[in-house]
Amino acid sequence: MEEEIRAIIMRELPRLITEDPELHNWVWNIVHEHSPSRAETESRFDKVLAEIQRAREESERRLEEERREREESARRWQEQWEEEKRRWQEQWEEEQRRWRENERRWQENERRWQENERRWQQQWEESQQRWEEQQRWWEEQRRWWEEQRRLWEEQRRLWEEQRLQWQENERRWKEQ
Repeated sequence: MEEEIRAIIMRELPRLITEDPELHNWVWNIVHEHSPSRAETESRFDKVLAEIQRAREESERRLEEERREREESARRWQEQWEEEKRRWQEQWEEEQRRWRENERRWQENERRWQENERRWQQQWEESQQRWEEQQRWWEEQRRWWEEQRRLWEEQRRLWEEQRLQWQENERRWKEQ
């Protein structure tokens, strides 16, 4: 029913408004009571535009500050880079001097290293022999422990069988 009334109003209202001035004024008043006036709408629009303008100006101000900060940061970075480059050059030159000084020592030490290498090789071979002996000993120990574990398991199984046998015997004794 309500949908039919609505369909009739939608179909007939435009014609009635144009033909009946009183109905026209009545609809006009209803619409204006529930919607803002042109001045109110323009005032709201102006406020929104002003807010957008302030936001844009603030954004431009922040962008300009950020640009200045980036430029300042780039300038400081360049200064640091130049200082670091100078320090690296000084360190490089000092390292070159030390390198030449140490080169002489290294040559002297090379002879000692060769002597020590021969000793180390001998010690290594002796160590390897001891290690192999120790590995054999550990393997023997492992086998012994494995055998012990197997014997203990066997003993435990026998004890369990004995316990079950005793329980069975006890049960029989009680039955007799």
